[in-house]
Amino acid sequence: MITSDTLYEQDEHLYELDCPFRSSKLWDFGTFRQMTSQLPDFSYNIALNISCNHTGKISLPWPMRASRLRFLTVDKCHIYNYSAEFVDESILSIPDSLRYFKFIDPIIHQTLSGLIREYQMGNNRSHAAKCGPEKVYYWGLQNITYIFPRFSLRASNSSQFKMLRTVAKAYLGKTKKESKINCVYENLKVYDHSRSNSIGKDTIRRMVREGKYPELLVFNLSRTNVLEIPELLQDWRLYFPKLMYLDLRYNNIKDFRFIVDYDDSDKKNKSVGVIDLRNNNITSISYRTLRSMRHHGSLKVDIRDNPISCVCEMREFVHYLKKPNNNFTLNAHVTGNKYLYLRDLTCANPPHVRGRRILSLSDRELGCEKEISFIEEGPVIALSFIIILVLCTAFLFIRYREEITILAFTRLNIILPCHATEHDDAKKYDAFVAYSQYDAVWVVNTLRRRLENPDNGAPFKLCLHHRDFEVGAAIFDNIMSSVKNSRHTILVLSRNFLQSEWCIMEFRTAFHQSLLERKKHLIIALLEDIPEEEMDLDLKRCLKTLTYVEAGDHLFWDKLIYALSSKKRRTRKNDDVVGELV
Repeated sequence: MITSDTLYEQDEHLYELDCPFRSSKLWDFGTFRQMTSQLPDFSYNIALNISCNHTGKISLPWPMRASRLRFLTVDKCHIYNYSAEFVDESILSIPDSLRYFKFIDPIIHQTLSGLIREYQMGNNRSHAAKCGPEKVYYWGLQNITYIFPRFSLRASNSSQFKMLRTVAKAYLGKTKKESKINCVYENLKVYDHSRSNSIGKDTIRRMVREGKYPELLVFNLSRTNVLEIPELLQDWRLYFPKLMYLDLRYNNIKDFRFIVDYDDSDKKNKSVGVIDLRNNNITSISYRTLRSMRHHGSLKVDIRDNPISCVCEMREFVHYLKKPNNNFTLNAHVTGNKYLYLRDLTCANPPHVRGRRILSLSDRELGCEKEISFIEEGPVIALSFIIILVLCTAFLFIRYREEITILAFTRLNIILPCHATEHDDAKKYDAFVAYSQYDAVWVVNTLRRRLENPDNGAPFKLCLHHRDFEVGAAIFDNIMSSVKNSRHTILVLSRNFLQSEWCIMEFRTAFHQSLLERKKHLIIALLEDIPEEEMDLDLKRCLKTLTYVEAGDHLFWDKLIYALSSKKRRTRKNDDVVGELV
């Protein structure tokens, strides 16, 4: 581990300066910088230790450059003017001599003007301000607190509110336009960002993407309220080739199964990296995760001191550890004793097994008895369910076979077997419509529109006497010709129909045609309920022997279309529609 003592020993000419500040008077880092700039070349290097005990105030601009400053420790101080030198190119003339710096519980105060200046700088910030000390061995930022100015939002036109909007716009502009930063920390061994609530996915992403860490050994993110292992840290070997210890203790991580170990088998004597996940919120370990851990040759994942829930989901994990030929936790030559601790993991929940070793639990104690019983009886239950499902399906199909056949044809364009195909394509009309003139509104506005101009499916060609009868010919001849030249006759049956002699004639003609063709030529559409005593004898016989459709039936149009169709797959017939598709 790299500590200040280790580095002190490496620097033979080091002068340690302790500066305790307790008063409310602001101490200026510029004073120290001016003093060191006047030292002769043969002077000692300096280790500056500033302590404030939460009361002292210091002016300390980032990146804290001063001649001969090797070590800087700031403990519990109120820091002001933190961004004052972000665009000051003159600090580049001061050598980057810092090798160790550590902030402990600092409180960084930001002013409104400072915020505006910082975010408006954008890409104008100096390289030193963007990267900070690039030659350090130890980078420590522990438990940083930022204090921002308060704003009064009582009036939308207040000066403070306008300034706040300026800050927001500046921040958005900076976020979108800032170019890629390339910082190289060629000496950095330890990066300590522990005990901080300010760190998040974006902070880690910027750190990894914008810097290179060829020598980093320790990365400390403990006690930072991390909820999951950051995506970039799952590929940790790509960004930190020599990392030995990733500290993620005391967070709220629940899962770790996607950690990747890029093991270079050709590299000799490679050290084993440790990802420390102790004291998180990991409640279960899957067998898949266990297998993944087994194949991590140069990686150890430490999950001790987590609230393991010993439930049935842990059964595969327990069974694997109990195997006598398990070379994962028993044989040191395979895992190097890295995972012997798994055999001593204890349960946190449920209460009846709390504190017991997971390895000592039976399936029953893991709560798997009911699940195992279900697995054993599963095939029988599944077969019974399939038989019941088949029987229910068969019953429903037999009970509603007519409706199913009709809907399969009209809605899905599916022709079920055992239905004969009609061949009447030579007929001029699909149907002649026999109706009373008092029902003409329904026939023209509803029946004709639905059959001749459907929203989908093929249209039918109807023969309507007010539109298609030959002018000058006798009515009887027109009726005979229309019935003969139509595949079907639709009888719009109502009380008005029964009171019309011409309608009765149309019925008898269509009935006669049915007898001649020996097929279901006649289709009766019952427009209203009519008592049998009001009907003609032949009409009664037809209603008893032929299928009719009632206008109030919710499948009225499906049944009517099915009766009119030739039982072939329905396609659009008129040339205009075909032309549209082409």
